[in-house]
Amino acid sequence: FIIHAHSKHFNLAAGGKFHLLLITTVNNFFTVLSYWLQASPLFSSSRRTKTMKIDKLALLSLCVFPTTSFLLNSQRSVRCNSGVLVQSTEITPPPIFQEDGLAIEPQKGESLQDKTNPLVNHQKYTIGSLPEWALVNSKTTLIDLARNSSPTNAALASSILRRLEEEASNGNPAFQLDVAHYSVVANAWAKSNDKNAGMQAEQVLKQLVERSQIDSSLVPNRVMYNCIIHAWSRQGNFKQAEKVFERMKADPYIKVETADYNAVLAAYARNRNPRKAEELLKYMVEAETGPDVISYNCILDSWKKSHEPGSAERAESILETMQENFDAGRSNVKPNGRSYSIVASAYIKSKSGDAVIHSERLLSLAEQRGVANDSYLYNGVLDALASSGQPDVGQKAEKILFELEKKGMVNTISYNTVIKAWRFSHHKDAAQRAKALLDRMERRRVSPDVFTYTSVIHCYANTDAYKALELFHRMLDACKAGNNNVKPNTVTLNVVLDALAKNGDIKSAEEAMKLLMMFENSSEPYAENVELTVVSFTSVIDAFGKSRDPVGAVKAEEVFEQMEAEFRSGNQKAKPTTISFNTLMNAWVQTGKEGSIYHAEELLGRMEDEYAAGNHNVRPDVVSYSIIMNGWSKLRVPSSLEKTADAFNRMVKSYKAGNERAKPNLHSFVSLLQATVHSGREDAPDHAEKLLRTVYADYVNGNKTIKPNTKAFTLVIDSWAKSGKQNAGKRAEALLDWMFELYEKDHDDSFRPNQITWCVVINAWAKSRVFGKASGAKAVLDRMIKLYESSPSMKNKPSTIAYTAVINAAAYAVEDSAEKAIAFQIATDTFKELHSSDYGKPNDVTYTAYITACQNLIPEEDIRASTIQVMFKRCCKEGMLSNRVLQRLQSALTEEQLKGLMKDTVNLNGSTRPTKEKMAEWGKNVK
Repeated sequence: FIIHAHSKHFNLAAGGKFHLLLITTVNNFFTVLSYWLQASPLFSSSRRTKTMKIDKLALLSLCVFPTTSFLLNSQRSVRCNSGVLVQSTEITPPPIFQEDGLAIEPQKGESLQDKTNPLVNHQKYTIGSLPEWALVNSKTTLIDLARNSSPTNAALASSILRRLEEEASNGNPAFQLDVAHYSVVANAWAKSNDKNAGMQAEQVLKQLVERSQIDSSLVPNRVMYNCIIHAWSRQGNFKQAEKVFERMKADPYIKVETADYNAVLAAYARNRNPRKAEELLKYMVEAETGPDVISYNCILDSWKKSHEPGSAERAESILETMQENFDAGRSNVKPNGRSYSIVASAYIKSKSGDAVIHSERLLSLAEQRGVANDSYLYNGVLDALASSGQPDVGQKAEKILFELEKKGMVNTISYNTVIKAWRFSHHKDAAQRAKALLDRMERRRVSPDVFTYTSVIHCYANTDAYKALELFHRMLDACKAGNNNVKPNTVTLNVVLDALAKNGDIKSAEEAMKLLMMFENSSEPYAENVELTVVSFTSVIDAFGKSRDPVGAVKAEEVFEQMEAEFRSGNQKAKPTTISFNTLMNAWVQTGKEGSIYHAEELLGRMEDEYAAGNHNVRPDVVSYSIIMNGWSKLRVPSSLEKTADAFNRMVKSYKAGNERAKPNLHSFVSLLQATVHSGREDAPDHAEKLLRTVYADYVNGNKTIKPNTKAFTLVIDSWAKSGKQNAGKRAEALLDWMFELYEKDHDDSFRPNQITWCVVINAWAKSRVFGKASGAKAVLDRMIKLYESSPSMKNKPSTIAYTAVINAAAYAVEDSAEKAIAFQIATDTFKELHSSDYGKPNDVTYTAYITACQNLIPEEDIRASTIQVMFKRCCKEGMLSNRVLQRLQSALTEEQLKGLMKDTVNLNGSTRPTKEKMAEWGKNVK
């Protein structure tokens, strides 16, 4: 820039007009801003002589609040009164600023804390005793706080501002307060994400107004008002933003310009209120201040973010109206690439099935109209593809990427978005393709960043944890070599830890532990962006829990204790949660030892105590209690049912005491059912069925969280099957009938019997000790076949297992000659049906069952032996001879009969069996 000014202080009042004549370098640009910020006062002492225009003020906004609507998000541009379009880029201030001959050079390595300490240390530095450098650099310090804003930093900025006011009141000659001090602090609150950011920013404005009574040069300007608007906007309160804007318009000394309206439009967009935004745009069109492309883009952004049906279509309609008005000469506002990108994003956000088609069409339009001149729009289309979930999304995204490469418009974001597309594609080679893109970037000298590596690591997380770990160490090596762009962050570390946990072995758990230790209290530069959180520690606890190693649970508890120590040392993000407790309890339960489950119960007790004391972060939930129930239900000790019921009752008690998260769900009841079924008690099936019917009644009465499903019904049917009771078959089939009744009522798949259900019902008949059990089992199979053939959608296709279960039921018919004859006929007919059906073929279990039927049901020895011999030859021919078949054959035939049947035999431990070669040949199809 060439600046015409009549004062080396760069006083705007003395200098007259601020002329923008020529664009030169970024450093010159920032030098102007630096002088401007250092100027004292920013405006002249007379309110009536202010001549600053918004186009110049927009330049200041780059430094003060670069994320507001003054600027675009990518390759930002500001149109000045001169008509020159200034493209903004990343700005690095020069090391030395000059003011009144004083050189101010920031110290290398000086931290933000070093800069703020003198300004807040009232004991060491009383009023009037602050070092001159601290006062001169105060505005730069405030800007740094705003740039790295958080509620803490914003509060610190306010504290420093109050100290500066005290210094100014004391008449410190080395310092003069100006409006920019207040604007920067207001902006720090705007960016802080504090829940009271708007009120705090208003408080800064109030301070400024009060201060203006002492110093007439300290009056609110447009930057100040826009900071307040931005603060309310980010807080989600556009009504307050409107009130600030009205106050700004009412100020007779401020001429409201387009960028000010844009700040309010941006507030509407942030708060998803496109209709209010359109009302304001209409007012702008009718008023003296006309909208610019940023104004329209804010409208488009409002529609993109709204939840109204047809929002994407409305956004495109506005875009086309902009283009038509520009083409017809009715407006000088032409849509830019950003405009098309917003509309494309609106289609993506709408989750329309044809979002990708719309995005590609908009890209084509932008290309035809000559505004697709940067990578922003292309990256938007790539993002649409990445989010579409299409099976070929990776290939399509890569095709666009390679075209961008040819045009020289590719950047890191382009590659990152295509890697994201591969990540969400579920393609079997997604990880390899993502890794290839990472390598391609480096070959083409496009710098990967932390997001690049994290996305590729995500791709490997579910397929190859050690490849993910290798990439993580590659990041660390690059950091150690000086590449700060790839410093891992907390997300990166947690993805790797989770990947290692999913491996489920002790080696992976140990690797996870090494990573955790590497970043615990580390002062290494590569660890700067990593903060160990409860997720980090819980992932390592999970890794040890899933390892099923004898000492895994012990090590998991050691990690848990480390997490607690980290929290006590001040890391609030490492505070244990319900999930971390649950993960540790599960680690102990997975050992399958009674003592371990007792220890898990102690941990649950600790959760209950802490919750009762007010720590809602570790409130026990239904999962907490279900883990204990699951452990006891699978332990198979005499007290399992009692212990499972105790845990269940404990959960119900917590729920009734007001803990909504402990509300029992279906999983809880299934655990209780499992404990009941496996208890070995004679009345177990009756109790299991009673519990099932109680659960269903509760569901019908409105408790939708405990809706019984096929698994629950099948468990109870299996309880009857295992009981061997005389009426087991009938009770099991009655439950099957109930399932069909419920399914046909609402066609709810939760109640639809599956193949396992059918087989368990047949098995219940097989194990019952009643006359006609073979007929009962066959009737169930026939019913299954008939239902499948009439309604294939029922998905109850008969299988070899079902046929074999019927044969097995017949094989163990009661001791009655007539009953045995019927049973053998059923076994033979069922075997033949299976052999000729399309539902499967006899396997080695089927042959074993049929040979058993021959052995148990054919009274005549000669006929029995010859039938078994025929079946044996058939079994060998079909390659189904297994040890199971051979053992049954050995019990059914004599040694002589076996030797006559098998020519090539050996005697192994006193039993005759085929040679190894023959066994391999005759059993080649056994699975």
